[in-house]
Amino acid sequence: MVWFSYRRRQKKLVKSILQEARHARHMREDITDPQMIGRLRAQEQRVTAMARGKLQGDVEKEAHKLLDLAREVFPVRAHPKLRENLEVVLVAVAVAMGVRTYFVQPFRIPTGSMQPTLYGITVDPTGPVERQWHETFPLSLVRLALLGERYEEVRARVSGTVWEPQDAPDDHVQIPVLTGPRGHGLLHRVRKVHPHEAFLEYLRVRPGDEVSEGQVLARGRVRFGDHILVNRMAYNFRRPRRGDIFVFSTREVRHSRIDPDHFYIKRLVGLPGERVQIRPPELVVDGEPVRAPAYFRRQAERDGFAGFRLVDRHPERRIEAILFDPEDTVDLGPEEYLAMGDNTESSLDGRYFGGVHRDAILGPAFGVYWPFSPRWGLIR
Repeated sequence: MVWFSYRRRQKKLVKSILQEARHARHMREDITDPQMIGRLRAQEQRVTAMARGKLQGDVEKEAHKLLDLAREVFPVRAHPKLRENLEVVLVAVAVAMGVRTYFVQPFRIPTGSMQPTLYGITVDPTGPVERQWHETFPLSLVRLALLGERYEEVRARVSGTVWEPQDAPDDHVQIPVLTGPRGHGLLHRVRKVHPHEAFLEYLRVRPGDEVSEGQVLARGRVRFGDHILVNRMAYNFRRPRRGDIFVFSTREVRHSRIDPDHFYIKRLVGLPGERVQIRPPELVVDGEPVRAPAYFRRQAERDGFAGFRLVDRHPERRIEAILFDPEDTVDLGPEEYLAMGDNTESSLDGRYFGGVHRDAILGPAFGVYWPFSPRWGLIR
C-alpha cells in the first residue's frame, strides 16, 4: 500500500514539473538562446520517456534536473502567489469592465416613475410600531441582502419649532425645518434620491409643532429600488420597438429639471417620424389610439396603471412641457424616439422634453437581478 502511495505522489510530481517546463518553454522560446531551449526540450523528452517506462533510471532525479533547466529559462519571480492572484483579479476586472461596456450593464431604479412595472425607493410606514427583533443587527443584514429592505427612523436633530420654507428653489422640495437655539436642523431632501425622501409624506409633525431633539418624526421600512440589467448589444441587431423598456442618456436632453449626465429608464412609446398625442387615458399616434403591445391596452384601461396623462398646468409657476392638452403633439424626427414612464402621474419624461435621439439610447432592460422581490427575473 505504501509503495502504491509513493508511486502516485511520484507521478503527480513528475506531471507537475513537465507542465512547468512546457510553460517556461512556451513563454520564453522566442527570446531565449536556442541551445538552452534545445537542452530543455531534450530533458522533457527524457523525463517523459522514463515516466512511461521506456527508459530506465531515477525519474525523480531527472525531473528535478528538468525543473532547474526550466527555471533557468523562465526564472521564478518574487512573490509568485501574490503575482498570480493579482493577475487573476486584474483579468477579472478587465473582463467585467468589457462586459459592462459592450454587453450587459447594471442600473438602479431610484424613483417611482416606472411603477408598477419597476419600483424605485419606497417606504412602508410603521406608525407607532417600533423595530422588531428580526430587524436588529446582524439579522437585519439578511433582509437587506435578500429583500433590499431595512428599518429606518427619522429623528429631530434639534429641539424647536417646525416651519416650512417658502423660498426653496424649483429643483428642491418644500420640507420641514426644525429651528432651535443651536441653529437649524434640516431634514434634507434635494434632487438626489435619499431614503429619507420617502418618509417625508409620513412625517407625524406639521408646521408650528414643537419637537424635542431625538424625537422620532417618522419610522418605517425602506425598500430600495429594483436593480436591473440592460442589454447593450440588442439595438446593434434590431431597431428599438414600441413597448420596450429602455435606458437612455440625458446628455442631449435640454430641460431645466434634468441633469445632462444621468441615465433614465422609460417605456418607448413613439417611433421615428410619428406624431404623438395623449387623449387621456389613451396614447394616440398619427391620429389612432395605440393598443399593442399589451402594455398599451392595460395602461389605457387602467389595469393596474394610471392611464396616459397630460402634464398638469401648475397655477403658480411655469412648467417646461409639451403635452398639456389633448391637441398638443410631439413630432418625432427620423432618428428620435419618445419615452414615457409607466407611472405617468409621477414621471419626468418625453411629455416634458420631447424625443430622444437614437445615439443616446443604450439598450433595452431585460431583467431584475436584485432584490429578490416578486419582480425578480425577466422584466415583463
